[in-house]
Amino acid sequence: MAREKEMFNHVKKMCDSKDEMEETSALVKQISENIIDQYYLKFCDLLNELNLYDDGKDGPITLETWMGIAQAIADASGYTVTLQAALTEPLPNDASTGRITGWRDVAVAEPMLFIKTVSLRPQDLA
Repeated sequence: MAREKEMFNHVKKMCDSKDEMEETSALVKQISENIIDQYYLKFCDLLNELNLYDDGKDGPITLETWMGIAQAIADASGYTVTLQAALTEPLPNDASTGRITGWRDVAVAEPMLFIKTVSLRPQDLA
């Protein structure tokens, strides 16, 4: 309990003023953008090395490839992975720009490895 209170006081001291809070927020945003950029490029390079782009360069990736990636993630994690597509519509004042109006499930990957099956004994059914 004392440790939690100490941590809370430390956080409170770090962001006592509005300026410090804004500075912390800006720093978190900058770091997260750097991480996203770094891993986006690494992921794109990996897909390129594996020759997974539909057009052989940097174009779209086939649904089958995404389904394989989702299945690998599901198998490794034990979680169900759902691929979704964005439903979009053009903006009234700019037809070249769209907005997301909803989501639709495209594929679901259920884990197939490390599943523990449970068998019921006859006395459990009664």
